[in-house]
Amino acid sequence: MIRMRCRLCNRRLPGHGKINENLCPCCGAGMNPVLYAIKAGSGLEVIILFAYNGTAREILRLYKFSSHINLSHAITGILLEHLDFSFEPDAIVPIPSHVLDEIKRGYSHMICIAHKMSVKTGIPFRNVLGRKIFPVFGRNQKKKKRKQRMENIERYYVKNRYSGCITGKRILLIDDVYTTGTTVNECARLLLEAGAEKVVACCFALSPM
Repeated sequence: MIRMRCRLCNRRLPGHGKINENLCPCCGAGMNPVLYAIKAGSGLEVIILFAYNGTAREILRLYKFSSHINLSHAITGILLEHLDFSFEPDAIVPIPSHVLDEIKRGYSHMICIAHKMSVKTGIPFRNVLGRKIFPVFGRNQKKKKRKQRMENIERYYVKNRYSGCITGKRILLIDDVYTTGTTVNECARLLLEAGAEKVVACCFALSPM
């Protein structure tokens, strides 16, 4: 029998039970749930699962910045384990990274997760959002203050050739970290304006300002 190992610390996993996250009990205990849900506007609901600290922060750091692409399996499992699908989404839509970040990383981190979620749930994956190339410099949101983040709008667009895929649909929009909500609100607005019936945005972690 093949014994699975924790995707974060490489410890052997227990040989019984269901651990969708592929994390050992020790690393799993480092996930600090916040279960934050708000109705952010007409047709938009935002759900955030964990605080951006401990295991949640470490797993995202390694996945996004250290090329640990295999952690996409763990993150996907965690999302599927904790996300409520009762609103019956018609499509899973990821928020894309800047193309230069994707080239540097070697993969689009949220597209990779969205695709895995689609395979496991049977909910169609729709890569309908694009991110504008400019500005190239100063594109990183994490070092910006709240006012700068709120002013940094219109970075995304709906790809015309895919816009018909979301008309009248309930969309599960996924992203990694929620701070001010600027990115989620912008992308949800674009989807709703393109004809989506409802958008539920799920963010893996909530970052303090």
